[in-house]
Amino acid sequence: MRFVGERSTFSPEIQAAVCFAEKVARDPHEVSDEDFRDLRQHYTEPEVVELATVVSLTCYFNKFNSALRVDLPGSDTPCDS
Repeated sequence: MRFVGERSTFSPEIQAAVCFAEKVARDPHEVSDEDFRDLRQHYTEPEVVELATVVSLTCYFNKFNSALRVDLPGSDTPCDS
C-alpha cells in the first residue's frame, strides 16, 4: 500500500509501519508477504513483533472498552454518545 497526499511526506520506514498497522487493525488477513518485506527493510524481527503487539493490544483495548461502555478518563462525555 502506498500513500498519497499528507502521508507521502512520511519516511519510508514510517510508511511501512503505518501501512502494516492499518492492515492489522482493519483485517489482519490483509497483511501480505510484501508488507513484511517492506517492514524488514527498516525494522528488526523483534521490532516487527513489538509493532504487531502494540497495534493488536491497542485494538483489543479499544474493543474491550467499547463493548463494556467504559467512559474515557478525563471526559464528561459517556462512551456511548
